[in-house]
Amino acid sequence: RREGIPPVLTGPAAPTLAADDGDPEAWHDRPALTPHGMRRARMLDVWLDGDAVRAHSLFRDSHLSADEDETVVHEYGVDATLDHEGTITQCSASIGVLPWAECPRAVASAEWVVGTGARDLRERVRRTFKGTSTCTHLNDQLRSLEDVPALAARLA
Repeated sequence: RREGIPPVLTGPAAPTLAADDGDPEAWHDRPALTPHGMRRARMLDVWLDGDAVRAHSLFRDSHLSADEDETVVHEYGVDATLDHEGTITQCSASIGVLPWAECPRAVASAEWVVGTGARDLRERVRRTFKGTSTCTHLNDQLRSLEDVPALAARLA
């Protein structure tokens, strides 16, 4: 309050999320952050793997300091496998950078969606994933898996 700037938890320097493989569709252009600015970056990759559909997502919140150093505030990864009917057969979360002591426990909640049809994810996560056993940021990623069948259909 004294400085007129809300406190922001920051972590390590934020490495670039740009693709090293030259894929122009990997990340869209984003405007530069301004000092004290925050950015949320999300990615969802989907590919076919034999009889399965695989997905990897990344969620990162970052902050740019007054000195223009961008640091990671919050980051999770999610890997999931779906069958061709759209049911999640495997799901796990990985920790990038987490700001609070409770956050690491939330990764176990990613497994709770196994056996759920993708079309039911948004409602199920919204209704049942609550409290410190999970995380709103991770829940956002889990809900995004509802889009995997539609994206996979475009690959076929």
